[in-house]
Amino acid sequence: MRKLYATLALALAFVMPGVVRANNVVITGTSFNDATDVLSFTLSWQNSWRISAGPANWDAVWIFIKYQNCPALEWNHLNLSAAGHSTSAPALLGVQTVSDNIGVFVRRVANGSGDIPATTINLQTPNTAGNGNWNFRVFGIEMVYVPQGDFQIGSTGAPSTFTEQTITSDGQINAGVLYGGSTMIPTNYPAGWSGFYIMKYEVSAEMYANYLNTLTYDQQVTRVAPVNPNDPVGTVILQTPAAAVRVRIEIMQQGVNNTTPAVFACDLNNNNSFNEPNDGQWVPITAISWDDHLAFMDWSGLRPMSELEYEKACRGTLARVALEYAWGNTTFTNPGGLTNPNTATESIATVVGPAGTTSSSAPLWRNGAPATASTNRTTAGATYYGVMEMSGNTSELAVAAPASANVPTVIFEGSHGNGVLDAAGSHVDNNDWPVANFTWGQRGGAHNLPIAQARISDRTNASANIARNTRNASYGLRGVRTQTP
Repeated sequence: MRKLYATLALALAFVMPGVVRANNVVITGTSFNDATDVLSFTLSWQNSWRISAGPANWDAVWIFIKYQNCPALEWNHLNLSAAGHSTSAPALLGVQTVSDNIGVFVRRVANGSGDIPATTINLQTPNTAGNGNWNFRVFGIEMVYVPQGDFQIGSTGAPSTFTEQTITSDGQINAGVLYGGSTMIPTNYPAGWSGFYIMKYEVSAEMYANYLNTLTYDQQVTRVAPVNPNDPVGTVILQTPAAAVRVRIEIMQQGVNNTTPAVFACDLNNNNSFNEPNDGQWVPITAISWDDHLAFMDWSGLRPMSELEYEKACRGTLARVALEYAWGNTTFTNPGGLTNPNTATESIATVVGPAGTTSSSAPLWRNGAPATASTNRTTAGATYYGVMEMSGNTSELAVAAPASANVPTVIFEGSHGNGVLDAAGSHVDNNDWPVANFTWGQRGGAHNLPIAQARISDRTNASANIARNTRNASYGLRGVRTQTP
């Protein structure tokens, strides 16, 4: 017998150049056919698109699955079969597989835009779970495809900027100059020229709590330290930022030392009633560490982005604009106040450019909050490809491109997570992922950093001299995955 659980995946707003909408991804109705080993569920989301002109891209949902043997409590990653997937609306949605079978992308099969109605997705599994009493959790993360192609990097006047140039192939930078000196970047470093998917939004507080709830007790110990999973109900494990709390994750169900993991949930209003409509589930997580970031990437089957991929996802194929922000120009207006704060409909009053990128303690806002029915790319703060909050809100952690021989060699080659963490809750299988403090950094500014650092080409904090396990109030979570169409 199999018990079945579906994870509700929420992501609330997206923008395409010139078009802005609100967005909900919902996964429900999970079932498993023992005879065919097919896992089925319904998937819907609002304001999807696929276009062949302009950005020539599409959105998609990255689907991955965790399964659990009820007596053992531990959640495991379920690899999928290489073929045999289907949808109940094949003229609308298709399933795009990946070579390692860690998950799948669900996307439109033809040009179009608008809401995706509840559609049954059928995923073929190799029945690695075997017989028994199993739970399944289906996770969905909204992604945006960044197509293969040439793009420009650098910007005159930005601190520590790359040398202005056009990237015309993945191997070009190995023979060229990125930043005033010889480079030490390996041939397979993700240079941004090849196509890749990037998360449309930063990871939300709700998503992060759901992630923690799939870890073992010992894994949770690492990821929520210095708090212990067996601390009392209501203990705060993550509260950010300290000056104006916008994210508050607490222990909802106390763990049992070394055996039963805790259950975490959002409680922004601090009343010990969890996941209420005003508990801030949709605000992006921050105050995490580089190690926290890598663990989430491994668990979700994604990977960190490179610095060049950050600039490509922002600027697209357009010519560089000196000192531009992610929305493609230098215009910025300070934010107004929050409307319906801490809820799924939270919005922010702004005239031009998104909020949260000044040094005047501007608040974090929910993912996509600046986007409304009347905004455009600039006023919503979207990138060329429709990625949100790449300037401001929380910093984008990216693998740095070193500038001199004083910086450790970058060995990053863009390997993906396999969904499995080690017993201590850390990534373990990706030997090319950065280990030295100087091989990673932050791009795109943050709610607590000067507005200038939100510019696309600003590399003020591109090579971080901060220990990998140090949590920082600027850091957020956003992953990518290399993929051909």
